[in-house]
Amino acid sequence: MMQASVLSWITLVTFFVLVNDTMALKLIQYWGQNSASTNHGGKAAQKSLSYYCQDDTQDILMISFVHQFGTNQEMAFDLSTESNHCKGLIQGTQLLDCPQMEKEIQTCQKKGKKILLSLGGASGSYGLASAKDGETWANKLWNTFGNGHDAKLRPFGKAVVDGFDLDIEAGSVEGYTAFVKTMRKHYSKDSSRTYYISGAPQCPFPDAWLGDALKHAWFDFYCSPKGSQFNYDTWENWAKKDSINKKVELYLGIPASPSAAGSGYLPLKELVKTIQKLKSSPYFGGVMMWDVSQAYSEHPNFAKAVAKVIHNGKSGKVDDDDDKGGNNAKDKNHNKDDEDNNDDEDKDNDGEDSDGDNENGGDQPTATTSSTVSTPTSGSSSKSKHHHHHNHHKHHRPHHHHTKSTSSVPTSTHAKKPTSTHTSSPSDESASKNSGKPKHGSKCSSTDTFRCIEGGFGQCDQGKWLVRPCNGSLKCKMASSGLVLCT
Repeated sequence: MMQASVLSWITLVTFFVLVNDTMALKLIQYWGQNSASTNHGGKAAQKSLSYYCQDDTQDILMISFVHQFGTNQEMAFDLSTESNHCKGLIQGTQLLDCPQMEKEIQTCQKKGKKILLSLGGASGSYGLASAKDGETWANKLWNTFGNGHDAKLRPFGKAVVDGFDLDIEAGSVEGYTAFVKTMRKHYSKDSSRTYYISGAPQCPFPDAWLGDALKHAWFDFYCSPKGSQFNYDTWENWAKKDSINKKVELYLGIPASPSAAGSGYLPLKELVKTIQKLKSSPYFGGVMMWDVSQAYSEHPNFAKAVAKVIHNGKSGKVDDDDDKGGNNAKDKNHNKDDEDNNDDEDKDNDGEDSDGDNENGGDQPTATTSSTVSTPTSGSSSKSKHHHHHNHHKHHRPHHHHTKSTSSVPTSTHAKKPTSTHTSSPSDESASKNSGKPKHGSKCSSTDTFRCIEGGFGQCDQGKWLVRPCNGSLKCKMASSGLVLCT
């Protein structure tokens, strides 16, 4: 059995498993957490979703994350640039109302891109404690983001995602098999498109959270971390002998820039060698990157260089330019134009044309993950990283808004602790200068970070306030240590 070279990214090497009749290699990117926002003096900030759909670089984009769902939870999702895409919360819920995302998603889909919605992340509040919970939440998510019929709860308007990604790193684990099977039933009743389910298991096999679902449910994608435990052979053996989907494909997850993960970034020359070895595997499906903002912040553009390599096909020849990372005059000029225009792209989404296109073609790096993905099912078939607040995170998976909450969250012994958000102290001079109540979408000072308000808190993101609620009856409190707490 083939032995692939070891990836050194300790925290996030992943495999995707995807069923693909054409066997064409694909590039998958996560979008939504803006982890490169502080790169290059802020010029690497994440752009709109449709910005990354203008050419053939990406094949699949994962919107990240629905960070809150499951037993005793109210559904919520988090986008780091939500002030550009959303207009507050849907009344009576914790769901953002993001009408601009309808246009963004549909524009990408018209260009042949698949758009999935990722659930979980490194520090969300989620977990499925029973099969019944799994069925219930599959129904809720299908009605809210899929082709369901709950018109009152459509954060992305009429847009229908092409599937769901399970990036499960904490919480109760009992209900994911039922979740996948129930979602597949919905897929089988809709022949209008091909739907996918992807997962993000850890490289160690079996995965602590998705192990049972891997055995008993039919997936389309998978992810898993750990460069030092890069074990493609183990996953290939699983695909060959144990996967329900015998056409499953494995996708290699990678960090696309040194700042995308704590360690493990592979220079393109080394990555090309790994990809060339994996191309001989009948289960290899392509590459996944964390996240797209990171992939496009590298100069030359790391995403475009990797896409050129994998889109050559399973037996495609690697050009000299590929091996050099596409470092030619054309790429350099293209990236310079991207950087110069980066600040303008998301200031006014209404400035896009009817297709949501922009004139530029952004550039930024991502972190690695590896995942296993099974074949896509069409409606006729019944087969079955949280808000990365960019001011604080350079590493792997996304994190939810960085507040500490005392609300109960179903967890297993493996669950990670929720991350707290570092913020300015209440006595900060900046706080005294900006003592007005934050209003969602209004301007905030670059010296502002967080501010408590009644029932929640305001977060200053790229010059605009994002107003977020505390769960239930919890109240926001500024701790002397500089943390925002919902207690």
